[in-house]
Amino acid sequence: MVSRKRFLLSKRPASLRQLDGVDVVEGYIARGDVSHLVRREGTTYFLVENEVGESGLVDERRLEISQSIFGMLWRATKGQRSSFRAFEYTESSGLTWTIEEYHGREERILAFPRSTARAFRINLSELKELVIREE
Repeated sequence: MVSRKRFLLSKRPASLRQLDGVDVVEGYIARGDVSHLVRREGTTYFLVENEVGESGLVDERRLEISQSIFGMLWRATKGQRSSFRAFEYTESSGLTWTIEEYHGREERILAFPRSTARAFRINLSELKELVIREE
């Protein structure tokens, strides 16, 4: 289970320049309270199922799939696709974030805490100065 919180950042954290990221493309297939993502991370392909629990945390299940299955499912995501570069960022406090840097028409930078705790402390976060708002 992971937190659903995500934050729009004003700019890329300076320390990301030193980190390697991975190019990601994903398409959405929504079905009620469960959403499915068809996702390519670098050269690896996944079907990801996200279900929001009563606690507000997301139960994420990932299944690695072949490129050919990805291609078949990808067709069903037309109009529901995004691409970005993803980075893992760990603060000195130990809190780990996924930073997603989108380009093109949906240009923005989002940060997701990789914490199972519902109430982590953004006010103590090294990213605090970059947060525009919670989304």
